[in-house]
Amino acid sequence: MDKATACYIDHEGSVERRFGIDPCQWTGERRLGAMRLPAWTTSTSGQGHGGVIAVLLDHVLGEEVFATGSAGQWSVTTELSVAYLAPVPAIGTLLLAHASLVTTDGRGGFARGEVLTEAGQVIATGAVWANHVPLSPEIEHRIGSARARGLVMPDDIAPPAAAVILGQLGAVASSTAVRAVLEVAHPDRWANLFGTLHGGVWACLAHLVVGELLSARTTTPSTIASLSVHFLRPAPPASLVTLTAEYEHQGRSFAVVTVRGTNDAGTTCITATANIRR
Repeated sequence: MDKATACYIDHEGSVERRFGIDPCQWTGERRLGAMRLPAWTTSTSGQGHGGVIAVLLDHVLGEEVFATGSAGQWSVTTELSVAYLAPVPAIGTLLLAHASLVTTDGRGGFARGEVLTEAGQVIATGAVWANHVPLSPEIEHRIGSARARGLVMPDDIAPPAAAVILGQLGAVASSTAVRAVLEVAHPDRWANLFGTLHGGVWACLAHLVVGELLSARTTTPSTIASLSVHFLRPAPPASLVTLTAEYEHQGRSFAVVTVRGTNDAGTTCITATANIRR
């Protein structure tokens, strides 16, 4: 399969397809993707949730770097950055994305892109650093089996339908004015082809826990202007995932929130920083 044109979500059970993402296309100059926002991609307030934008960008940008690798290699995201320029549209809206490679070497590469409405309004920009890694025989077998059966995960761990994104991801939140905590008991429901929690979902959860922290301060309207996530290590599929958000800085016009995502052993898997506009 030509890696320049290949897209590894041509099966309905993949995380990306469940988020409403269609297989991306290579034009010869850049990669194009699309997402039709599912009904459950709303926050508890009923608005479109910015975390889903991170899932779309993680896929389209990551595929662009993946295409530069050699046979027997995969790519893993080490850093994903998203800048939010406009509110996420209503559910059912078609969002478009494009990605372009900026630089690459034998270790991986850097790609950047945008998410737009059909009318051409840019609602977010993003960038990814990703590294190439060799595929083990076990991973190659898992990928082959998943593609052959058209599903990434068995039906018995499929997440139940939920009205909002928090419930759909199986996340339980608690918050105070200075800290918010999000726990996901079944991250295997959102596993990638490696069998670990999908990087885009990690970023989506980081956005969610920051939002929970902001919602605790109802007297100060705030929005997430940007989110940068660093991926340190994968979370084991059976691990309880916990994300904790705390204020690093609180000013009159902006704030900075840091997030730490851990597995059930307390080992840090991701860190994230969010820039908050007030």
